[in-house]
Order: sequence, then C-alpha cells, then structure tokens
Amino acid sequence: MDKWLGEEGSIAVLMPVHNAEAYLREAMESILTQTFENYSLIVVDDGSCDSSWSIIEEFQDKRIVKIRLPESKGIVNALNTALDVADTEFVARMDADDTARSDRFEKQVAFLESHPEVGVCGSSINMIKGGLSCYVRYPENHDEILCSLAIFKRSFCHPTVMIRRSLLEGLKMRYTDDYRHAEDLSLWHALVRETKFYNLQEPLLAYRVHTEQVSSFCKEEQIRQTRDLLNRTVPKYFPSLSAQTRNDLLTLITPEKNPKRDDVKQIDLPELYARMEVANRDDKLAEPEIFNGVLLAKFLEAVFKRYLGFRNTAFVLVRVLRKNPGLFLNDVSRLFLHVRHHLPSVGAR
Repeated sequence: MDKWLGEEGSIAVLMPVHNAEAYLREAMESILTQTFENYSLIVVDDGSCDSSWSIIEEFQDKRIVKIRLPESKGIVNALNTALDVADTEFVARMDADDTARSDRFEKQVAFLESHPEVGVCGSSINMIKGGLSCYVRYPENHDEILCSLAIFKRSFCHPTVMIRRSLLEGLKMRYTDDYRHAEDLSLWHALVRETKFYNLQEPLLAYRVHTEQVSSFCKEEQIRQTRDLLNRTVPKYFPSLSAQTRNDLLTLITPEKNPKRDDVKQIDLPELYARMEVANRDDKLAEPEIFNGVLLAKFLEAVFKRYLGFRNTAFVLVRVLRKNPGLFLNDVSRLFLHVRHHLPSVGAR
C-alpha cells in the first residue's frame, strides 16, 4: 500500500472507525473544515457492519485516504494500519464519535513548531453527555503529566493528541495489543521518558460520552488491563514502595467493576496519602509541590467515586458548583487541610 507523502509541517490524521454511523459524518466534517490545510485524513473502517463505509464513501475530498478492512481486528490494528500508510511530520489522532474545533491543528502545529523539545501535544476538552457539556482540564506541563501517569490520573485525551512522527519511527514504536483497550496509556508510559509532553489548555475537541463507546461496553476488561499495566509501571516510578502500599494504591485507583466496598474502606487514606508523598520524596519523580497537587486531586476523585458512588466527577462538580460554589470549595479546602494536619507518622513503606 502506498504511503501518503507529506511535506514539512504536514499531518496524518488517524481515524479508526467501527460501527460509528451515528456520529461519523460530523466527526469527518470537523476535520475537513480545519483552518490548517496541510493534512491527510486516513480513515480505516475496521470491518463495520452498519452504514459507516457508505458514509465514508460519500466524501470525495482528495485529502481523505479510505481503507476498508474486511473483518474487525480491533482499534490497535486499525491504528497501525493507518500509521503504515502515512509519512508526515506529525501524526494526529481523531475518534469517529468526536468533533474537533476548527483551529485545533493550527494551534497544535504552531505549538510544536515553536517547542521542539515537546514530542506529544494534546489539549483539554469539552465533554458532552446528553444535553450537558462541561470543560475538562488536562494537566498542562510535562511534570504534571508525568505525575498523572504515575498514579493513573487524567493525563492525555487520546483523540486530542498530535505526535511527532520521527519520535515513533526513531523508537520503532507502534500501538500494542499487550494491554487491550489501554493501548494509549501503554504508549504514553513508553514515550514519557523519551520526550516532553504538553497539553494546550483550550478545549480543542468535543468528546462525546455514550453507551456504544469502548470505555462503556468494555469497561471491565479495560480496568483489568489498566491494572496489569500499572502493576508493571508503578514500581518503575516508585521503586521504594512496598508491595502492600502498591496494592493499596492499585485497589483505590483501579478497583474491580463491582468492588466490595469493605476492600476500599479498609485502606487508611491519610496513611496511604502520606506514604505516596514520602515515596515521591525518596524516588524523586517530581518536585513535591507538583506531585502533591496531582496526588491530592487524585485522592479527591477516588473518595468521590468509591464512597459517594459518582461515576463522573466532572459532571457532578459542574452541578454542585452551579448551586453553591463558594460553600463547596470552602468545605473541600477545610476537609483536606484537616486531613493533612492529622496525617499519621509514616514508618516503613
């Protein structure tokens, strides 16, 4: 199969498609109306059995490369098929159920060209669920993203990412099926020591939440694969952690689909929080001020999700903040000041 050859500053947009007829046309149009024009949209139909391929065929734009796979082999194979076709300076991701802001590529290319040390650039998003939309911030600089990866906090929104193609070629990297449904997280862990990461704070993508997406109907397997991946990566970030502390951390941040609440409630949260602070101090992952801020945010999310049953903290916070933002923020601040003040002494980890 011939490669799509692009000049300096060109982008190959990788869009895997599988039974995405409901949103596909809107997603493709959001790419074809970009203010930045030097790109190719590589659409890989991964054995769809709905009208997705017919919708793809409707578009006659010369910038579209259309690939139809006879049977579905999963998103990793579809992404790698698209990667094998493109030979461009940058590779961008896009999902078939999201929409990109018209200036997304213009903003990302401008940033990468002015920051040669950065190899991966994403952005914050507007999350859409039903009739509700809210801004979701992703960590901005490299150290924030590194800390977020280490403790499985929000680091990148995969369909917002743009990567330097030379980085993938130089490291001979592709997406891997080793951690199915966590292929993006696996790639970030592989790349984080090789280049700098960055997220633009503007919401350059509208991310749609619905019941047909992989993160919904493959949730149980996704959590299991993520836990397996973190079991391998956490010791690399925090070699001083004991096995028990590592297990407590994984239980808190990647619980089973239907966990026994007692398993989580048995964890001494202030103690675990303090042990993680000490681990960062000893293992020197990041400056304490940065790490502690990410850690505190992660623990707040974990408390909401495990003890209050909130499935999506972002939308819960939007509702709460609309009602009484001053009181809510005051209560949260007082809560964590109290927790930090009464942290138990930390012994062997």
